[in-house]
Amino acid sequence: FNLYMAQSLPQVEIVSATVAQLPGMAADSATHEMTVTVRNSGLLPTALQQARRIKIVRPDRVVARAAPGSSARVIGRPPEFWLDGGETQVVKVRLRAGSSAADHRLIVRLESTRGGVAEQEVTW
Repeated sequence: FNLYMAQSLPQVEIVSATVAQLPGMAADSATHEMTVTVRNSGLLPTALQQARRIKIVRPDRVVARAAPGSSARVIGRPPEFWLDGGETQVVKVRLRAGSSAADHRLIVRLESTRGGVAEQEVTW
């Protein structure tokens, strides 16, 4: 029973992360959109309905951190959501990046109170 319960706990992961220039922007525009696909590979959700209702558990969120020496930054607040057991979700984050090579490298971090933390480096 204990082994089954441990394998059922929420476990978050980043499936893929890509960055693309927003359509309709000029070729030299610095506004991009990052598409991050996240998954909870566990059977249990990252927050039970009762925990959501009384706000015991923080929502899951995707945060992007720029490399040292980079002027890239996220525009707006990080998206917040909850993942059910076995659910995959696509999250979009807007960012502003310059033209240097250091500006085209980010560390994407998926943070979940009960599901853990997952990180992935993204370059474009």
